[in-house]
Amino acid sequence: MKTVYFFILCNIFLYNGFSQNVDSLFIAGNNAYNEGNYQKSIGFYTQILNKKFESAELYFNLGNAHYKLSNVPESIYYFEKSKKLNPKNKEVVENLTFAKNMRLDEVEVLPKSQIALFQENIYNKMNSNQWVITSIVLAWLSCLFFVFFRLNNIQTIKRVFFSSSIICLLLFIFSLQINQQIATKEKTTQAIIFSPKVEIRTEPNHRSEVKIELHAGIKTTILDSLPGWKKVKLINGLEGWIEELHLKEI
Repeated sequence: MKTVYFFILCNIFLYNGFSQNVDSLFIAGNNAYNEGNYQKSIGFYTQILNKKFESAELYFNLGNAHYKLSNVPESIYYFEKSKKLNPKNKEVVENLTFAKNMRLDEVEVLPKSQIALFQENIYNKMNSNQWVITSIVLAWLSCLFFVFFRLNNIQTIKRVFFSSSIICLLLFIFSLQINQQIATKEKTTQAIIFSPKVEIRTEPNHRSEVKIELHAGIKTTILDSLPGWKKVKLINGLEGWIEELHLKEI
């Protein structure tokens, strides 16, 4: 038993030491940034990443530091990482837009239908964990209202409970569809082009036709992989193959 206590205490001390080290590095990075020493601040933030620690705030600060140094792909990459962890942060979205404006290429987004925009707005109301909890609550409410419907003998109240049960059931099915859509979206791998200039080809080899030339900072969605190559899709719908070494996955 003493060995177990000793082991627990050691883990607590190690965690506290790790936490204090990360905090001190983060503060040092913030101080270097405020002093205008952006490269030095990147060094401190990178040390935190090397310790396998990540947060939306850390990625946001890294994005800002790279933006100040005009490192376009790096700033976009870290803003995207921050947005992925905290999509509701308006400041991240705004700074990401500023960083995108520094790119040499402007890829037009495919227009979305009103239904697609409505669905996207619904998805963004809550994160994936919150939607899962919502589904569970709706399922329980539907069952609970149905039980009350079966137990009650007053017709007016029975209709109220029955209607409530059906409404909760329909909302539960709707929330399940949203959970499935969110899960599919989260499994989608996206990447930023880091090389100054790349070629998107029709096939995964250098003999194939070049569809388009792009520059650093463009975000792509990875559709398929072959040794040394990635099949990607741009936000304008264009698909093609790009050498893997030009990409950095978000």
